Amino acid sequence: MRQLIEMQMKSTFVISLDHDLHVPGVDDPGDGLKVAQFIASKQSSCPVIIHTSNAVKSREMQGTLEAENWSVRLAGAIGEYWIEKDWIMEVAKAYEQQTT
Repeated sequence: MRQLIEMQMKSTFVISLDHDLHVPGVDDPGDGLKVAQFIASKQSSCPVIIHTSNAVKSREMQGTLEAENWSVRLAGAIGEYWIEKDWIMEVAKAYEQQTT
């Protein structure tokens, strides 16, 4: 996954990151905090949207990224229509941020 992130980082306009990772065929793929730590070690290149119902880990991920000057937006993964209501609005704001 690290190689994929590094290869795609320059052409990515937003990263959407959950805390609970699911990878088919992998028993323990790690978690979003580990991914946030890896991303934070790279030069900031685009906004990150954190979408998780885990409030504690969401704040940890946010702090990890912001400490390294990454722009972070939160879209709480709560309720049935959180993608349509919260997440899509944050993606639109991130896109606007990248194109202005």
